[in-house]
Formats: sequence, structure tokens, C-alpha cells
Amino acid sequence: MTEPEVLVGVIDRTAVITLNRPEKLNAFNHELWSELSAALVAYRDDSRLGAAILTGNGRAFSAGVDLAQGTPAAEQRVALPDISPAPNPLTLMTSLCKPVITAVNGLAFAGGMYLALSGHMIIAAASAEFELTEIRRGVDVTGWSVGADYGLSRAMAVEIALGGRLSAIRAHQIGLINRVVPDGELKAEALALASYLAQLPALVVRANLDLVQRLTPALPPLVQEDAERYRSIIKGSADAREGIAAFREKRQPVFRAC
Repeated sequence: MTEPEVLVGVIDRTAVITLNRPEKLNAFNHELWSELSAALVAYRDDSRLGAAILTGNGRAFSAGVDLAQGTPAAEQRVALPDISPAPNPLTLMTSLCKPVITAVNGLAFAGGMYLALSGHMIIAAASAEFELTEIRRGVDVTGWSVGADYGLSRAMAVEIALGGRLSAIRAHQIGLINRVVPDGELKAEALALASYLAQLPALVVRANLDLVQRLTPALPPLVQEDAERYRSIIKGSADAREGIAAFREKRQPVFRAC
């Protein structure tokens, strides 16, 4: 029998949610995305649970969207395959009234980095790495909002947007994550934090999470519109098609000069 692509367990009042495609570096596909969405909704709706931990199985937290699972229609126009009609876990996590701790056990690349950073609190193993890798495949415009979302300097915002790789220690130094722990201590550290959070008064936790979320600066509408315009152009480009082809053929892409 095939294992679920998202494993869900409960320890005391903590839900433990584990991405379970280790052979694919826990890359997002239809099944994983849908199962993760369902796990987060179940956590949200279970009054017995006061905290959740999201982590990955194997050497990766997540490598982002599985580029090997595109559709013929997608290859004509869009470099990134449609993941799932299920509610977006990124949106679910940031809107939850109960805390989610992301325990980043290894690489967190592309959408996997965004998923990791969507946790209310983020603990990383010392060997974890963070990178927005989409730029290396030419498939999307990403990373441009990270600087504003996390109050980073312009220099750091540019570095991340252009695919700079961050060690866990560097990510902690610039304020992207809460803690860095030795690899062998990640699970225990996450469980200890979750146990503390789960016993706090739920009403006060909910109020604080709501108010902190509302303090996150909103991006100007014109900037968002420009981002969508760039995204549409990039996804229909020859470079995007070349990036996906190179990924599937396991070779370096050859992009066109501007």
C-alpha cells in the first residue's frame, strides 16, 4: 500500500505534519498539496489541538513545485504545473488562528522556502539551506517581495530575489527564522516549543496572531499588478520553456540574451 504524501500524527496537543515524498525532495504535486491543505484544515478545526509542527521526511524540507509533473498544455505556455485546486496551504498557514511551527530539516528551495517562511515560528537544523531557485530555471518572478515582507535591507532583498543561497545561520542572522539548532535536536526543540504554545490561552494566542498578521505591510497595488504582468510574460517565454526542458533532460539551460 502506498504511503500518504503527507503524514499526520498527534503528540499531546500538537499536530505533527510531515511532507512525505523524500525521493523527490518533498516537491509539491497534486496529491501532496491537497493532503497538506486537508491536514492544515483538520488542525484548524480540531479544538483539542493548540499547536502544529510542519516538517519534511528525508534530507529536504521541500524543493518546491515538482517541475517534472507538468502537462502538455502547461508546456505550451506555463512553466510551472498547476498543483491542485485545493486551498493554498501558504494562505491557510498565514491565516490560521493557531500557531504552526515549521521545523526545517534540510533544503528549502523555491516554493519550499516560501512554505517554510509561512510558519508562525521557524526553527531550522544547522544543515538547512534556503534558496529561491526559480530564477535559475527562468520560470517565474519570485523573491521580489521577501525584502518588504521581512523588513530586509535592499541589498539582502536583491540577493535573495536573484537566487542567493542562505545557510540556516545566515537566515537567522537577517531575521528570516527564529532559531537554529543542531540537526539531531530539531525534533525535540520543535516539540518543546509546540508544547509551550499549545498550553497558552487560545483566545489570547488568536488575538496576538491576528494583530501581528495585520501589521505585515501590504504591498502597493501597482507593484502587485506589475508583478503579475511580469509573471505572465515570463511564463510564456522561450526561457521558461528552455528552463523546464533542461530540468527534465538533466542539463544546464541555455537562455536567450536580452
